[in-house]
Amino acid sequence: MSDDKIEGMKKNDGLKFSEEGNREESEYGISDNFGMLLKHYREIRNFTLKELEDISGVSASYIFRLERGDRTAPGLPKLMALCDALDIPYYQVLATVFKESASKNDTLQTVQEVLIANDFLVNGEPINREAKEQLIKIIGHVIACDWSPSAQMRELYMLSELINQFKVAL
Repeated sequence: MSDDKIEGMKKNDGLKFSEEGNREESEYGISDNFGMLLKHYREIRNFTLKELEDISGVSASYIFRLERGDRTAPGLPKLMALCDALDIPYYQVLATVFKESASKNDTLQTVQEVLIANDFLVNGEPINREAKEQLIKIIGHVIACDWSPSAQMRELYMLSELINQFKVAL
């Protein structure tokens, strides 16, 4: 390992990431949930990929690959730029990126953030990424829906469509 890499690791308090976000031997594992968290915050901020690129300086194609799970996590400079652009607290992103530290996070989180940060079973089987994303959309819809008497039928219909997509994804 080069002296530059060793020096870079010391500066990051022992977090063993290269500039490109590649994993090296470490006591922490990279979670596959980072992309979902990134997409969740981008969507609730109503940013397109291009808008997030303009604000963060991280390319839209790279962000898209992160959201899809093709890339597991960016290097720390990109991670911090994305956090700043989306106004996400660093501790929350790091708790999602690093599997081990997620269990030590004792701050309050939204239901969606809890679902994103943790893996769980449905009918005794690990939930797949697509089903997890659909479940997050269901929770978001229930929380945000207009439950006035005039809107209830429309909201129930939309909820049933989301549930159908979730069941298909399982």
